[in-house]
Amino acid sequence: MNFNEIILDCRELEAPEPMNLVISKLSVCDINTYIKMLHRIEPSPLISLLHSNNFSSKTVKEENCFAIYIWLDYQKELTEYIKGF
Repeated sequence: MNFNEIILDCRELEAPEPMNLVISKLSVCDINTYIKMLHRIEPSPLISLLHSNNFSSKTVKEENCFAIYIWLDYQKELTEYIKGF
């Protein structure tokens, strides 16, 4: 199955812009779409907010940033796909 990735590069944004940007894009997440947020820090407040609103996330430390994958909590195929990152 092919999944759609929305990349949000927030590495140069100051708070609260990264959180606001992600929140504005959550409505496009569906069973085939996830968000990949690039950030210079791990955004713990955002992750807590996502988990309390039926979204899952996975944070991966990359070379010069964190990649935070965000998807609908109930999407099991997407969960398996993102576990591979």
